[in-house]
Amino acid sequence: MKMYRVLIILLLSLGLSGCGISFWYNNLDWIASWYIDDYVELTDEQEGQLELLINSKVRWHRQEQLPQYVSWLRQVYADIENETLPDQWLHHEQQMETFYLSLVHNISSDMIGMLGELNEEQISELEANLIDREKDWIEEYVDLDEQQQIKKRRKQIRKSVKGWIGRLTSSQEKLIDEWSRAVTPTAKFRSEYRQQWRESFIEQLRQPSTEASQAQLKRLIETPRHLRSAEYEKAFEENSDIARDYTFKLLTMLTKKQKRRLLSEIEDYIEVFEELMEEGD
Repeated sequence: MKMYRVLIILLLSLGLSGCGISFWYNNLDWIASWYIDDYVELTDEQEGQLELLINSKVRWHRQEQLPQYVSWLRQVYADIENETLPDQWLHHEQQMETFYLSLVHNISSDMIGMLGELNEEQISELEANLIDREKDWIEEYVDLDEQQQIKKRRKQIRKSVKGWIGRLTSSQEKLIDEWSRAVTPTAKFRSEYRQQWRESFIEQLRQPSTEASQAQLKRLIETPRHLRSAEYEKAFEENSDIARDYTFKLLTMLTKKQKRRLLSEIEDYIEVFEELMEEGD
């Protein structure tokens, strides 16, 4: 659901620059309200409750989670510097999953309480906007032929890799092209999954608030993966393996300059997180 995803995206995303994280992090209350307003118009009282909730969660995250992020990033830095990252990859994947689950678990109960206060008009508005966003997503990702999908995938991978290591060599460009072609398309599977999630979510919002309905909402928010089809799950796992393998290959191809750039990027995140921690003292 977008109301809780905004918190996860803005607090965990390492796709932002260091200064970008500081800006989003320190202004999350009004940014979240602005973002959520695209989906459902809250009453003044609901907006006040949302602001209090976000400020409370940011304080918790600043005190409890950011120190763990710093410690983890230092481990990643050391593994890259010592060229032991492939050996520790599973550990780092599990650590990121732990961070994600910790955040979602901490947020979900309070968020479910707020969702229970939406009236029928707000739920209908939310549903209509989710459907509209889904149509846009289908147009952007599903309604593409094979070559268009490969081109889009290559562009996304290239942008992500370049953001971490800078200008790519011709050999790295070729490897990214191979990577983009090796991936199994999942847009159709994901669209079906998103639709099923949306329908289940809206159905639960319209149910009377009981322990059972709240438990269903909590499951949809915390562990939505159970809605994936077997085909989607299989393709997802295969693509994860492919991404890992090509990441390892890219790591062996880093120039000295690219490696310095990568380590410098990680250092920047460590510094930003440490500054955010100090601001909370």
